[in-house]
Amino acid sequence: MFFPAVDAIEALPGRDAIVRVRADSHWWKVRRWPEGIPRSRLELIHRVLALVAASDPGLAPVAARQANDETIVVHHRRLYDAQSWLPGSPAGGGPEARLQSGWWVAMPAAVPDPVFHEVLRAVAGAHAATASVVEGDDTGDRPPLADLIAAVTDAWTAQRGVLRPIATQTPAVRRWLAMGERALPAAEAAIGASALGTNEQSINHFGLWPAHVLIADESNPGSAAGLIGWEHCNAGSPLIDIVQAVSRFRGWTAAGAEMAIAAYSEIQPIRPEDRRLLPAVAALDLVATSGQMLIFAYGGRSGGERPPAILREAARSLLDSLDVATNALIAMDRPKRSAHDRGRRPGGPRRTTPKRKPRGPKKRR
Repeated sequence: MFFPAVDAIEALPGRDAIVRVRADSHWWKVRRWPEGIPRSRLELIHRVLALVAASDPGLAPVAARQANDETIVVHHRRLYDAQSWLPGSPAGGGPEARLQSGWWVAMPAAVPDPVFHEVLRAVAGAHAATASVVEGDDTGDRPPLADLIAAVTDAWTAQRGVLRPIATQTPAVRRWLAMGERALPAAEAAIGASALGTNEQSINHFGLWPAHVLIADESNPGSAAGLIGWEHCNAGSPLIDIVQAVSRFRGWTAAGAEMAIAAYSEIQPIRPEDRRLLPAVAALDLVATSGQMLIFAYGGRSGGERPPAILREAARSLLDSLDVATNALIAMDRPKRSAHDRGRRPGGPRRTTPKRKPRGPKKRR
């Protein structure tokens, strides 16, 4: 129905729901979407892809149209679409792991500075291109970061139910539980103090991983060609995409956050009050993301079964980023004291070290 004349069809190893199709000398990805996904959801994805690709050709795939101009085929109550196949290789090697369920899990990976810079510019361009999708929508008076707090709190509750039974024998899970207890209240307090952030929204990618960034020319590390993996795109605070890029492409650091802000601001401005919220948003996103990675790595495994090394390493990397973001967030909230004030008790006089009395000569017995 999409391609009356097909030149070739290729199966993709491990990808049961996707085939690669060549028609009229162009390659396409034909996909069977998961059962239960509403048609309106897929229509939104296609609308977002069209806007992003129109603003920067090649930055995102485009949906193929049938003779009746529809971009979706319904066959046996399942939805199918065809998207253009973008050329290039995944950034940072695009590490992924396939679970026993058949799902593929994307992993964090370090990428060169030029790639990181181009990823943030691409994200900013996508946010600008899709502004019309959220403009005029009835989002109410609830700021998007309030929705983020609620979503992460729900995820944290559900993830604890899965991971707590294995915490005793799993140090990584104990570490996550302890950090979550620190991160969530601190992030919620920081965002609440700013009146839950701003009402500014964008269409976020919501799935930024090195596996979803394509490099057109491997000899040119700054040639970030396109973004794929738009399955979870939706409206939200633009800060979410920024913190995902930092924590998943570099590991969360203050220097990485500053580099991301500088690159993103070349396309889209970021207000100072929003910049200050980046550690809080990062902590929230990392609590949920590292919890899910721990479930992929350890959840449902028998006591003696060791998870794959790539999953353990991915969980450790995300936990390290969560630790750094949480410490930065708590340090921002801690009141600064001068050197003079460090010797005072709150509300009391300055403390001094009592002088010792000089010792006299020892008495001989």
